[in-house]
Amino acid sequence: MKNKILVVGTGPSGLASVSELVKDKNLEIILIDNANLNDKKNIDNDECIFKYTFEYGNRISSENLVIDNKHKLFFNKELPDVSKSFGGFSNVWGGTISEGRKKNIEAFKSLGIKLDQFYKEIDNEFFQSTEKIKNEIPNFLEEDFLNSTIEKSNTLNKDIIIAKYSNIALNKSLNINQLKSEQKCKFCKSYLWYCSTQSIWSSKKSMLDIINKENISYLKDTKIKKFYENKGIVKCWLESNDETKEVEFDKVLLAPGAIPTSEIMLSSGYVEKVVIQNTDLISIPIFKFLNFKKSNTSLAHIFFYNLKGDYDFFGQFYNYSRGLLHLGKDAVPILKFVKKLPDLFFSYLGGLFLYIDPLLSSKLMMSFNREKKEIIYKKIDMQDKVEFNFYIRNFLKYMKKINLFPIFLMKKTYKYGTSNHYGAQFPHSEVSSVDKTDKLGRLGNLKNVFIVDSSVLPEINTGPLTYTIMANSRRITKLIMDNEL
Repeated sequence: MKNKILVVGTGPSGLASVSELVKDKNLEIILIDNANLNDKKNIDNDECIFKYTFEYGNRISSENLVIDNKHKLFFNKELPDVSKSFGGFSNVWGGTISEGRKKNIEAFKSLGIKLDQFYKEIDNEFFQSTEKIKNEIPNFLEEDFLNSTIEKSNTLNKDIIIAKYSNIALNKSLNINQLKSEQKCKFCKSYLWYCSTQSIWSSKKSMLDIINKENISYLKDTKIKKFYENKGIVKCWLESNDETKEVEFDKVLLAPGAIPTSEIMLSSGYVEKVVIQNTDLISIPIFKFLNFKKSNTSLAHIFFYNLKGDYDFFGQFYNYSRGLLHLGKDAVPILKFVKKLPDLFFSYLGGLFLYIDPLLSSKLMMSFNREKKEIIYKKIDMQDKVEFNFYIRNFLKYMKKINLFPIFLMKKTYKYGTSNHYGAQFPHSEVSSVDKTDKLGRLGNLKNVFIVDSSVLPEINTGPLTYTIMANSRRITKLIMDNEL
């Protein structure tokens, strides 16, 4: 008799898990998420994506159904949105990947968890990273300006900040010949390979391929409301089209994201309260003194990592591009009035996304009101704004040494969760407890319910999370298959 496995979520962590599970043909795999593929409108691959109005400045048309409008958090602008898109927020991310900062790596190592093998698997299986291919492609991350900026930073700030070319996950459908082409779009002035294709990797295509080819059943527009584990069986209450059904499974793997996972655990009665860690996000316009270079893509160009201090910071520098202006005008209203100005006006500008150490960032507390049978959400503001501003200004002063001048008065601090770098509310531990999971992502006394998304990270990385989340999800899934199935 086949083991019946439920996987919740079609984002990167769900994909990393499902793609491993389908290798065992003796499993009955059911995949669910709250997306409705019939509501999706796809952008044609042969036309410029920047002709569309975007959702919150992300690279997906506002015509697409991205946000779960029925979700309680949607009505509270202080709290993050929840995805209703097949592939989750991998549809709208910037594609940046990194293996993690020092604190993050050490947290895994302290538990005896090694991710190197799984990073390699994820990289080889799903996407092509610009770090691997940039030397094959002239002018890929173009411009002498970037080379000189990185070199200057690593010379002047070598003991404090390290600068390196960004690493972006691109779809494997883009071949080397496409990437070598310097043909540009007449509308947005980007490379054609970039603006007329879904160039940044998402889990959507890979997951669709699995659904169409492998031994798996997909239930669209379906949520797990709660579950109960008893005698090795997990009874789940699945909701679809306002109808709830009870279905039993041998194993459940949760990958819907930190907030939905917390809601499931709270509603199921396995926890009373959770606190979700987060990296706050600040954007700062940058004036490039004596430099008017512009880019042909709106990808992140340079990563900045701090090496000293009590707190961690991660910076993503974006050189000016016309595509970036199109993205920005939907997120920053004032740009709508100046977008017709010539490139020369903007080409002296760039932008910096600065991600802040979770110790200095805001948090989200969630609890379950048993009387009202509802979840309560409460934002916890950063505790030390003085320390926060000190470290921000200290970081930015090093930018000035390399002729990148932050326009600090125009900085924007985003609401909780905008960075999408949040989780670690059920961190891995040597032994599971009421608020910690074991190395298989099992909370408390649960034996057959495994959390594989950002919820179980031992630390929230200040930089990109997706790469690590996928590697850890793959690791957990392999251990489940080796030891449990």
